[in-house]
Amino acid sequence: MCIGAILFIIFCFFSAIPISKSHNEIVVPENYARIQDAIDNASPHDVICVNGGIYEEHLVIDKPLYIYGSEANTPMIKICEDSDIIKITASNVTISNLKIVKNLAGSSKSAGVVLSNVSFCSISNNTIIGNFVGVLIEGGAFNLVQDNSITNNRYGVFLRRYQHSEPSYSNVICRNNISVNSWNGIEIDWGSGNLVYANTLLSNAAFGLEIPDYTPSSSNVIFHNNFIDNARVFGELYQAYAPSSNYWNFSYEGNYWSDFCGVDENNDAISDVSYKVNNNVIDYFPLMGIFQTYKVSDSYVNTVTNASIIGFQHYSMNSTGQHTFLEFNVTSVAQWFCRVTIPKSLELSFLALKINDHATECQVIENDFYINLYVIYPPGDYIVRIETLFIGEFYSGMYLMLFMIVSFMVLFWRRLQCHVKA
Repeated sequence: MCIGAILFIIFCFFSAIPISKSHNEIVVPENYARIQDAIDNASPHDVICVNGGIYEEHLVIDKPLYIYGSEANTPMIKICEDSDIIKITASNVTISNLKIVKNLAGSSKSAGVVLSNVSFCSISNNTIIGNFVGVLIEGGAFNLVQDNSITNNRYGVFLRRYQHSEPSYSNVICRNNISVNSWNGIEIDWGSGNLVYANTLLSNAAFGLEIPDYTPSSSNVIFHNNFIDNARVFGELYQAYAPSSNYWNFSYEGNYWSDFCGVDENNDAISDVSYKVNNNVIDYFPLMGIFQTYKVSDSYVNTVTNASIIGFQHYSMNSTGQHTFLEFNVTSVAQWFCRVTIPKSLELSFLALKINDHATECQVIENDFYINLYVIYPPGDYIVRIETLFIGEFYSGMYLMLFMIVSFMVLFWRRLQCHVKA
């Protein structure tokens, strides 16, 4: 599991690094009518903003660029030909907030986005529909595919070698909705040390995730994903397949499997019994409910629950922002549970949990990295509100005061020693 730990640390480190961007921004179609013209005339690390509209063109990106679609009206890149829509041949490229759509009847072997032997690229917050492969990573390392909706392709995300030699390794595929694809949701061929985290793999016609036996792919870490109703043959679900040299849990937590009913006697949202998906795939710590993430500031609050959660929000009710709340709506027709994980990086101290404005007891587990809250409640519709106190400024002030006291004591001691010697 050492490889998995190293990979996860790398993921956290690179996710925190700001993307290199220049101050020069090119706007399409104001400055150039076509996106490719803007790319060709841009300097490395320029920013290209694409305003709303339909752009019928192929893109080849051969320099580091930050390309994003307008949030007010998400632009669509659409083609009706059997070729890749966006091909990236340079490292340090970001593609964000675009609709990438292929409208092509019949067979196709092309992709929505191709990362061709590159590194440190980010494909995020896009909608990718109708391709042979939604996102194809061929060779390269440290690329990030996150927060995308990748649906109605043949393959959702595919990792393979570049020109039959360079494997794909140390890439991160996280928080994507990869659903209703006509074959595998994710396939890893000739790729090792990749992290597959917090994705929803729903109703794909074949496996949610497959790593074929014929490829020497190992040490891939797969956890906190939701495997829901993937391939069903003669009444049997085929959610995932991989050689035994890959890992299906990290830090004693695995994945959610829609066809598994576990046992959780200690109320931590992790099954006390393992789940054997097939002969090679064993999840030793399967989750008891669906795993979901919600962005709060620069971090993520996670939930594991068997209920439906909507309307998650984070807000404060005073001018200083110290008294803050996490709030969401819960609907369930059966007794439900919910585990809420608050990372310590948010610098929040737990005060109370209220359900429909009634103070409710919950199990609290806290360590150096997170606070876990666990509650069980009868069926119904509820508003769950978690009251917290922002302690960052308090601790910063406390550390500063402690530093000043220690500095004063050291200075006083040195002066005292000098006085004694004199």
